[in-house]
Amino acid sequence: MGMFRDIGKFAGEASGWILGKPIEFVGHMTESDTISSIGKGVNKTSRFAGDIIGQVGDGVVNNAVGYVTKDTQKSDEGMLELSDAYNRTAKGVKSTAKITVANGKDIYSGYVNKDNERMKSGIKGIVTTAAIGVIAISVLDFLGGPDQG
Repeated sequence: MGMFRDIGKFAGEASGWILGKPIEFVGHMTESDTISSIGKGVNKTSRFAGDIIGQVGDGVVNNAVGYVTKDTQKSDEGMLELSDAYNRTAKGVKSTAKITVANGKDIYSGYVNKDNERMKSGIKGIVTTAAIGVIAISVLDFLGGPDQG
């Protein structure tokens, strides 16, 4: 593991703890499983985002160093890091999409069958996924640095 990935992991863990743990605590204090789930999801997603950003940084640097020094092995290492980061991100997006579809089906099925509990469960799932996503994107923006404009 390279320096940028180490830094990314640390930044992701720190932001996950700073953002996720207080939300989880509020969920615990209010006895809300939904809020606790959001806190846990924010923590996990922030750690993942930091690791991915660091892995991309290592991949770019290794690829560039390999290109400049004509070291194909170093360049290949960089490309493998970038490829792995891409694949891990795609798997995360796919997993989130599956969860969202399942929750959407619960909402629809609950509505059609007049099953308010199932509909409520689907709505909670979508709200949880959306909240985690919004906070995770904010973490990515923060870890990615200021916008250039």
